[in-house]
Formats: sequence, C-alpha cells, structure tokens
Amino acid sequence: MPAKSYLTLSRALAKTPALASFLQGKVSYLPSWFCPPWLAGKRTMLAWGRKASAEKAQRCAKALQLPICYLEDAFLRSVGQGFDSAPCGMVVDDLGVYYDAMAPSRLEQLIVTPLDNAQHVEAQALPLLWRQHRVSKYNNSPDCQLIADKPYVLLIDQTFNDASVHYGLANADSFRTMLQFARTNFADYQLVIKTHPDVVAGKKKGYLANLPATELAGVQLISERLHVVALLEHASAVLTVTSQVGFEALLWQKPVYVFGMPFYAGWGLTQDMLPVPARRLQLRAQAGAEVDIGRLAYAAFIRYGRYVNDDTQQPCSFYQLIQTIAGHSCNRARPERQLSALR
Repeated sequence: MPAKSYLTLSRALAKTPALASFLQGKVSYLPSWFCPPWLAGKRTMLAWGRKASAEKAQRCAKALQLPICYLEDAFLRSVGQGFDSAPCGMVVDDLGVYYDAMAPSRLEQLIVTPLDNAQHVEAQALPLLWRQHRVSKYNNSPDCQLIADKPYVLLIDQTFNDASVHYGLANADSFRTMLQFARTNFADYQLVIKTHPDVVAGKKKGYLANLPATELAGVQLISERLHVVALLEHASAVLTVTSQVGFEALLWQKPVYVFGMPFYAGWGLTQDMLPVPARRLQLRAQAGAEVDIGRLAYAAFIRYGRYVNDDTQQPCSFYQLIQTIAGHSCNRARPERQLSALR
C-alpha cells in the first residue's frame, strides 16, 4: 500500500520533528494563497486542533475537496513541555478534535468500539502500568514522596484561554464554581491548587492562579515545579474543568469532579457538573458494555495515540515510549516533601 500524502498550510506544523513518522506518509507545505485545483481529492489536509490556522485548513480543504485530519499532542507526550520539546506522542483524528465536546471525534468512536478478550486483558492492565511508571503528559518536573498532615483535595488550574476550556463547554466562571464547590463540599479538607506547568514556566497565565488573594484565602496554591503524580498519588479527590489531569486521576483511581466536558467525562466514570451531550449519551448506550477506565485508557493510549522514539524519530509503541519516559523519570530522586512546605 503506497504511503499517504498530506498537505499543511502551517510552516510550523510542516517543520514538526518526526511528523512523517507519525503519519506514515509524506507531508508537504502549501502556502495558504496557493490552492491549485489539480490537488483536488489527491491528498489529505492537516490541521492542528482548533487553532486559527485550522480554520484556514478547513476552508482550503473544502475548496479543494480534500479530506482533513486534526492533529494534537497525545496523552503521553514527552519528557519536556510543549514549548521546549518536540512531541513523542501525537493523535491523528479524521473526524474532529478530542477536546471539542460540541462535535464528534474519532476518540469517541474508539471508546465504544468493542474489545476482544486479549484487548480486554490489555486494557485492564493499563491503569496499573501508568501508576507504576509514574508518568504524566509532561515529565520534566521533580517528583517527590509527599507527606500531608491532613487529607486534601486537588484542584487543577489550566492556562487562560486554552482551547480545551472553550470547546469543553466551560469558561472562567467554571473555575470559580469549582473552587466554591470545593469549599462547600470539602470543608474538612485542605484545598490544594496545582498550577499548570506552562504558568509555572512563565509562558502563560492561569485561571485560578490569577484570582484575587481574597478568593484564594485558606487555599494552598502550588506554583513551583512539581510532578503532578506526587499530588495525585495521595489526593482524596480531584476537581478539574477540562484538564487531562482529570483523566490521569481516574487512572490513579481517584474520585473526579468535572466542571466542563472533557473527553473522559460523560461515560459514567466522573461526577459531571454539566449535562452530558446527547451524542455522548447515545454512544454510551450503544457501547454494549460499561465504559470502565481500562477501556477508556485503551482507546486513548493504544488505539488513538501514535508514538515515535525520541532518538531515532521512528515509530514505536506506547509501551516502548512509556518505558523510555519512565527511564528518564526514575533517574530523578524522590525526596520526602511536606505538602505544607510547597508553594
């Protein structure tokens, strides 16, 4: 079978390391002003998530009668963060964008795709594998053995104007609602806010991190570099709007309260504060079996994600990448830290 051919209107996307390996095909840069009719129907247009450049790609694809695929970072991405490292994991979606609750995505379809016996066994092992390797989407922050003086619940902040917030049916008020819910329903717990890594690095602003001090009274805001796994491990519950950390919290067997509509909500695994879209309810009813965390993980990691070796830039499996990333992580010491000492 010949390799597929792809087009992109984005110079930055065209220069993404190992893009051809992720796609198993040739990628060509096409200036947005150049849409020759002879390209019609011959290639696949690429778009990155729901960025403005993706809208241009959609218009060009429609004009040229081309199919379109949407790219995004995979849920196991890399050691470093998005601004300082190329992805080792990527998702390719021919239907939509996984964090867009307003429209279908291929991930939704994969979540309800039946598993055979071998796949079911593999799926049930994934959450434990994730916990054993102590990985996250990004893996460049120090880990620790966290010691807490009292039970705590973890609130996850996100970057301001992140597309996953808007397309996850949420806004800035969703974060205030989450904080008030935590104060009311977890009055006997320490409330801990984890700032997004890009905010810690000074690259972006957050929602909760930028609230007035009066609204954060009595809440511990953690703005230092810290591997989120250390906080997930001992949390009594996790509250989030649309962050992937909510999915990771499910892998850590934590109760998860969701104030937006991310891809992992609406399947019966989370406490959802928003009505579930009818489309997702229909898919859930058609699933033929309960969607448990193993099935969700299998769809997200194995069926949906694509991975490359950071050294060779060649395709590899999820299992090879998680071992590689964990190999970097296990070289970090895990000193004991008091939760109260984190800032």
